[in-house]
Amino acid sequence: MFKKNTCLICGHKSKLAQPALFDDRYGAPGLHDIYRCVSCGFGKTTPGLKRTEIGQFYATHYPLSLVKAKSLKSQVRLITPLRAYFEGVDNTAHWHAMPGQTVLDIGSASGVSLLEIQARGARAYGVEPDPHGLKVAKQLGLKVHHGFLSDLPFPGVQFDLITASQVLEHEPDPRLFLRSLRAKLGPGGQAVLSFPNYDALYRHIFGRRWLHWHIPYHLNFFTLSSLSILAKSAGFKVTSVRTITPNLWTIIQL
Repeated sequence: MFKKNTCLICGHKSKLAQPALFDDRYGAPGLHDIYRCVSCGFGKTTPGLKRTEIGQFYATHYPLSLVKAKSLKSQVRLITPLRAYFEGVDNTAHWHAMPGQTVLDIGSASGVSLLEIQARGARAYGVEPDPHGLKVAKQLGLKVHHGFLSDLPFPGVQFDLITASQVLEHEPDPRLFLRSLRAKLGPGGQAVLSFPNYDALYRHIFGRRWLHWHIPYHLNFFTLSSLSILAKSAGFKVTSVRTITPNLWTIIQL
């Protein structure tokens, strides 16, 4: 159970860092505080969202309900790493998929990520808590589990690659998330995750108007230190870390 004055990652003391933040994108009701660890720097939203609330909350306040299956195939992109770099979109985790791999994309949302994985010659599976995502997946014939990674979906299937773009910050229990991720990886498997950087320059510049507070959807805010502690506790070795600011996010932030 999360205690707002105790760090979920390292167990040290946490202090109030940002009081009374609110949903400035979709207008969900409620005020939430961010508590930050004095040791590893991990930030936690409180009261945030409980696991049992997320599916219905997203169905009500996220725009996935507006997605039409017939329009998704036109959104599939196959671009080179160099072009992705210059466009500032190389934070897209599932673009690491290689031909012949079995890939699980967590937070598969509309299913575009799964179509792109398939276009790269890999076998695609998805996990999505929003029921609207499951509806679209069925229309497209995609393999999607409605729920969470901690459900350990697709029994008997082990994955060469597990990807999660902008997911870890949404997880009520990031420790359980990484343990579950490890359980679903096959021998020699790799995980690629992207999520906001709590030490980002923009967070210092824009303060309460930082784009990635995204309250109450974002429940966790990681620093390099807190990420390293979390990964080690789940038996992972961090092999590479990059900070990427997509061009579009810069425009939206400004």
